[in-house]
Amino acid sequence: MTLLRIQRFCILALLTAAPWATGYAQADTLPAATPPSLSPRRDRMEASFVRRLPVMAIAAVSSATMTQALGAPAGWSRTWGGFGRRLGDQAGFTVIEEGTRLALVATVNWVPDTLPCRGRIAGRGAVRLRAVLPRLGCAVRETVLLRTPEGRPRPNFPLAVGAISAAAASTLWRPDADTPSHAVSLAATRTAIVIGATVISHLIGDWRQDRKR
Repeated sequence: MTLLRIQRFCILALLTAAPWATGYAQADTLPAATPPSLSPRRDRMEASFVRRLPVMAIAAVSSATMTQALGAPAGWSRTWGGFGRRLGDQAGFTVIEEGTRLALVATVNWVPDTLPCRGRIAGRGAVRLRAVLPRLGCAVRETVLLRTPEGRPRPNFPLAVGAISAAAASTLWRPDADTPSHAVSLAATRTAIVIGATVISHLIGDWRQDRKR
């Protein structure tokens, strides 16, 4: 039963994480050159956070609605009180993850990886199908790497730290984190979901760009 609950949670969370992550590559694109002062970085962080608020709100409500329908986690009843807890869980997780990530991005002054992806094929049918792996590789690269204003690659630790921080914080109020092993499993699952959803968002963004060409 525990394994089944974890599987249902993973599938549901991935579906509900995709909407806000889909806007990651577009809404969070930052200028390539910014003076190394605190004020422009703070302004940039606040502007990026505000632009993402509607998507974050929609994702939190939709996720709370679906988890309410599935009765997950089981410790929260299917009442308005339970819905409020699920909504607070999703909203709290998203705010912590986004706030931590954007604060770190503004601090280090790195920008998204936007280098051209080698091996992209603009074709149809089997030709387009053969382009999936190169596209996926590019999506992974765009997820795990950021760039300095000079173009040097850097690990995307703001995303990792933000996801881990939010996942760890959520174990403080989730009823399914009732034991240390369950808490670790929950935190690891939610962190993996954020990383995976971000890869998917970059993959979707690449396909959209190709369709415009």
